[in-house]
Amino acid sequence: MCGDGSFGQLGTGDTQSRNLPFEVPSFTTKHVEKLAFGMRHSLVLLKDNSVYGFGSARRGQVGKSASKNQKFCNTPRLIDGFPNCKIVNLYANGDHSAAFDESGQLYIWGRALVGEHDDDQPRAAFPSLSISQVALGWHHALVLSGGELYTIGAYRHQKCDPSVSENAVAQKLNLTTTSSKHHGTPHNF
Repeated sequence: MCGDGSFGQLGTGDTQSRNLPFEVPSFTTKHVEKLAFGMRHSLVLLKDNSVYGFGSARRGQVGKSASKNQKFCNTPRLIDGFPNCKIVNLYANGDHSAAFDESGQLYIWGRALVGEHDDDQPRAAFPSLSISQVALGWHHALVLSGGELYTIGAYRHQKCDPSVSENAVAQKLNLTTTSSKHHGTPHNF
């Protein structure tokens, strides 16, 4: 890895930035399968199905903190909360994280996409759907299931269907009423 380390997102145990690529000490003897990077945090999936997070912990996006006031975690921390499932991919954006399992379930944690409060434990976001594709936006998530598009997250920013006003409930997206707004980074259309 290399780059900005000001929130510990390089996993080196400090907050120094690195200009040259280096191997993260915690993973030198591990088989890394997948990586995902959010605004100020990093996620790693190992071959043994363990998921680690490090970097900004302000909204729970790297898992459970030692204390509620901990602003960042500069060494990789194991993220629990994947009950008897095989994780196949990781996603990160802004201040939230997600893991996708082989049965098509999506687990989300960090910034409040599921419920009204930030969450440091992975939660099933679409328990009744078998998901085939995932995309995380700045304040929301989009998933594809059976050819239908569903969304969850910050509707107050109208990133998805403007007729939806709830934050915690997964909604089927009606593409015939959704406008194509260009807002910069946080949009999906």
